[in-house]
Amino acid sequence: MRICLLFLLFLGFSSVARAQEVQTTLILRTAIGRAGSRYNLLEVLQTRGKTIFPDILYIDFGRGNEYREVGLGFGRILYSSERHLLIGELYFFAATGPAANGALYLQPWVYAKYGFTEKLSLQASYFPYIPVNSAGTVQHVLEHIKLERRVKKVWLGVGYEGYKFGEQDWQNFPFGSAAFTVPKFGNMEVWGQHVPGGFRVQLRYDKTWK
Repeated sequence: MRICLLFLLFLGFSSVARAQEVQTTLILRTAIGRAGSRYNLLEVLQTRGKTIFPDILYIDFGRGNEYREVGLGFGRILYSSERHLLIGELYFFAATGPAANGALYLQPWVYAKYGFTEKLSLQASYFPYIPVNSAGTVQHVLEHIKLERRVKKVWLGVGYEGYKFGEQDWQNFPFGSAAFTVPKFGNMEVWGQHVPGGFRVQLRYDKTWK
């Protein structure tokens, strides 16, 4: 019943936004490091005016076919200006694979960026996992909070990522980053990140087409 209601809501967002100019964004991410800190992410979303729909996301955690997540989301650009940005989305996630136990989640997601100047900005992204069935576990993900400064054509940053699974202790992942744009190719970003017991590198890419 809940899935049917979400599907109808998605259809409503699609019909409202259909007449707007469409922008399509591809997002690719991967993390290379110690076992348990790896992941691969593929996301494709469309923006029509200030409406985001559909937003389709796949993620695995470097453990073969044991555990994966597939999500469908919709949202809005709540505020945008030359320096500032606020986005809110709601995802429905299904976990698959033998380690998933059929867990289903709702995931409200928020992203905020505040530009102090043209060369200095602060951004943050947070989302919880809210279980829809008994197989799920409450989780909290501070995807990042990052202070960036532009040096010539490169954005250099320092930031923090955090994660909490159920009743387990909060995990801390500080990082340094460098982001740049390759003309006609897209936006690239590299994170060097401390994780419990070691170090990992994240590679992030995105490109938007109109």
